[in-house]
Amino acid sequence: MTKPALIIVLMFVLALGAGVVAGKLSTRVLPSVAVPVERPVGSLSDLNLTGDQRAQMKRIWEDVRDTAHDCEREKENIRRTHEANVVALLSEAQREKYQNMTNEAKAAGRKIDARRQTAFDDAVAKTMGILNEQQRLAYRQILQERVGETPTHAENEASAGGSKGNSASQPAP
Repeated sequence: MTKPALIIVLMFVLALGAGVVAGKLSTRVLPSVAVPVERPVGSLSDLNLTGDQRAQMKRIWEDVRDTAHDCEREKENIRRTHEANVVALLSEAQREKYQNMTNEAKAAGRKIDARRQTAFDDAVAKTMGILNEQQRLAYRQILQERVGETPTHAENEASAGGSKGNSASQPAP
């Protein structure tokens, strides 16, 4: 292969690798963002479920959640293996450039994550600020069930008139 053809092939591989990294980083950020949507007219409360049915429904959907998490872990392992294989094709100089590009993309992703987290924390604090004590207790339970954290910091600041919340990572429904 001639030198110009080799350079073109290597540039293609480098561009392809950068695209893979950028694509994978963007999919890491986007799936974790749950955009709140209005509930449809019919909701679970319209089903008038018994306590036993609610418990069964909860187990069913917890299993789905666990399967979804397992699938995401498997996808991440495939991505890492693929990336390692692509990097193995690069020269030392190309690896260094690729690592720099990867570091820049990760830093940009962290900034986006921080912005999303701040928006979520602010929304929790504002929500707590408009609720009465009984509503805050119910809202805390909703956050615990759907996000996995209780917004104690958000509540404290909402009560004090602040605008920052907890470290939960998903928007509340």
